[in-house]
Amino acid sequence: MGLFFGVAFIVLVTGYPLWGQQAATPPNPANELFHLGMIRLREGKFKEAEEALRKVAELEPASSRGVLGVAEVYMAQNRADDAVQFLQGELKKNPARLEYRLSIGNLAVRAAKYELAIQEFLAVLMRIDKYSPMAGDLYFRIGETYRLSSKPDLSVIFLRQAKELLPRNAMVLGTLALVLDRSGQKEEAAREYKSALDANLNSAEALNDLAFVVCENGGNLDAALRYAQRARELEPDSQAVADTLAWVYAKKNMTEPAISILREIVQKSPERSTYHYHLAVALEEKGDRSAAIEELRAAMKYNPRKNEELRIKELLLKIGKPDQHP
Repeated sequence: MGLFFGVAFIVLVTGYPLWGQQAATPPNPANELFHLGMIRLREGKFKEAEEALRKVAELEPASSRGVLGVAEVYMAQNRADDAVQFLQGELKKNPARLEYRLSIGNLAVRAAKYELAIQEFLAVLMRIDKYSPMAGDLYFRIGETYRLSSKPDLSVIFLRQAKELLPRNAMVLGTLALVLDRSGQKEEAAREYKSALDANLNSAEALNDLAFVVCENGGNLDAALRYAQRARELEPDSQAVADTLAWVYAKKNMTEPAISILREIVQKSPERSTYHYHLAVALEEKGDRSAAIEELRAAMKYNPRKNEELRIKELLLKIGKPDQHP
């Protein structure tokens, strides 16, 4: 989410408006004020940052960076409502500035104001070429916003539109796969993860997700292992990637490497129920039932998701010692 909904901040850094508009070359005083504003923002000196960026907006009426900078100052202070209201005021003055609408949508997503975000993204979409890459970007934003607001059916509709216009975009393909996966459409999800992987062979996230969905869906475990091992090469410090690799090992009955990895990540993140559960599965496969039960009970302490809780209880019953957790 940060990549796409942080576009407003990219505009801040580069100084260029969205949608390919040409910005006038700003005079040196505006550049100096802009950089000063960014420095003050990073330092937490919000009043000084706002003053500098408002000056930038006055000096550069053709550019968006000063206006969007002020909105970022408000967001840094957890003043999302003020940020949105400020941009809405600027939009009333300049209704043709689509970058203001897009930025309102981005800020609304960050503030979990999903209906407002979708409203603004659709408003931008209505004003551009529906078959352009820019439209694909908007379809993606809308689909991602529906995903965040727990509306997977609508999310899939817009993500498919994004895929048609951006067929090689790994982020679009990976997000579509994720929504399909969580909606129970495992086979189609696996195909989309594979497409995401083909689009970016060096995406640890795509590799990791593909390995997990193939593993969970009863797919080719040798292929899942290759994906997981490549993801680990790319992100050796990621606990999520390590967990997926260990889970594939466990599914392949390679219990020793699975247990070794899982013990390490459980020690680093003892509050993650999934890591305890996966370690319990590997321990049970090895035959160490008492240690497996201990990990299952630990997993129950950390509020597992409903489907995971059911798996934990099923394994406890299988082991032969029903869960006494209240």
